[in-house]
Amino acid sequence: MNTKEIASAVNKTERSVQRWVKKAGDKMSSISDKMSSSTSTKPSDFDLDETLLIIETGLGKNAAAVYASNAKDIQKPSESLLSQKEIEMITKIVAVTVSETMKQLDGRVNVIEKRIEERQALLPAPDIAPRDRINMIMRQYASNNEKGFQEVYNDLYRRFNYTHKCNVNIAAKNRGMPIIEYIEVEGMIDDLEAVAVSNYSC
Repeated sequence: MNTKEIASAVNKTERSVQRWVKKAGDKMSSISDKMSSSTSTKPSDFDLDETLLIIETGLGKNAAAVYASNAKDIQKPSESLLSQKEIEMITKIVAVTVSETMKQLDGRVNVIEKRIEERQALLPAPDIAPRDRINMIMRQYASNNEKGFQEVYNDLYRRFNYTHKCNVNIAAKNRGMPIIEYIEVEGMIDDLEAVAVSNYSC
């Protein structure tokens, strides 16, 4: 079989099969030899073992096994009863059968993927981290009141210091870290969010 016939048999593009052939050529030198001597008018004609290796390279052992089972079952009586031409014709018929099987499998996979997507759509949205919620509130407040982002954050920290009787600005500076990071490390991020919600959310 040539690459076009294999592609038709497994319901894939010829370009995909050509990639499989290149990979399979590393495992079986006869495949590589046939590819290097092929032309556009005389494409490579792979025997059954080569064809099986090519299919296995692209679709895995199960797909190759299905094809092998069909092809070898037909070839058993052919050793004494069928000519090479008849074997080739039957092999092509088997290829069509495999192609139909692959189409059905593709259809089932598509249905399964669609059901997974539908179930994922029903899952609840992931929780937003407190720091991200604070950021959203402050950005919205700055935008609504035409104030600078840093300005509203400085005001938030002042309110926080006042309500919690501390000075996170100095504490963060002494630790050499951003104020918001210091507040997170000290486990006060929920308190900061409460101040943001009560004073800056719409």
